[in-house]
Amino acid sequence: MYGTTGNGPEDLVFYYAGQEDCRPGHSWNGVRDHFLVHYILKGRGRVFLKGGERILGQGDGFLVRPGELARYRADEADPWSYAWFAYSGKKAAEVTRGIGVPEDGSVFTCGEDSAFAKTYRRNVAALSATSEALGQLALLYRILADMKSALAREPASFIPGTRTDAYIEGVNEFIGKNYSRHGAGIEAMATRIGLSRKYLSKIVRERTGKTPKELIVEYRMRKASELLADTNLSVASVAYSVGYEDQLAFSKGFRKRFGISPRAFRNRD
Repeated sequence: MYGTTGNGPEDLVFYYAGQEDCRPGHSWNGVRDHFLVHYILKGRGRVFLKGGERILGQGDGFLVRPGELARYRADEADPWSYAWFAYSGKKAAEVTRGIGVPEDGSVFTCGEDSAFAKTYRRNVAALSATSEALGQLALLYRILADMKSALAREPASFIPGTRTDAYIEGVNEFIGKNYSRHGAGIEAMATRIGLSRKYLSKIVRERTGKTPKELIVEYRMRKASELLADTNLSVASVAYSVGYEDQLAFSKGFRKRFGISPRAFRNRD
């Protein structure tokens, strides 16, 4: 299915549209000869585009440009559902810039705009169902206009390299689930999130001002302080409960964090 409009017969051409509830780990890897927009309705996944690696979720989207190598993969635990539409033509690049997606960025967000999500889903469904060229183009322009309005409310999302909140969310989730394991270090964290250790360390430091190791230690010490205050567990058991096999190393780290030993912390007035 396709349609054309504008000053020439191929200024803008509709290619296809659709929606999918992806299977866990569902992936795509390749090059398109047209523009392809995905908008995530729910769930999570990871994209690898020229702007780098990103973890995206509900309300986010990504653009695949013609001739650009793209990889994207649905999360194993919470696979995304997304709706997409594709287009091309002599004015396609100009139209894309006009809706607010810069040439040096491929990831965007429409935030928590539930009204946009509802109309987007409805219009994409209608776009995929009609075979009448003029109707296709009318729906295509409507979707693009809605995107322009939604994106204008989220301008910071288009600054390359700033979409790191989902990574930090992944870091916090990993720490919360694994802090009690002795092997819960940066290597395991990077593997789980799907980034290199170097790149993960870079974005964590940029976003939080701390290293991943510092975040793990801080979380462990906070949990240790809670256990010391609220339970009768021995110091050795508290240390083991928050991921330390060496009680001496735990006590040293605790004193560095709080300025007193674990025993003194428990017995303080």
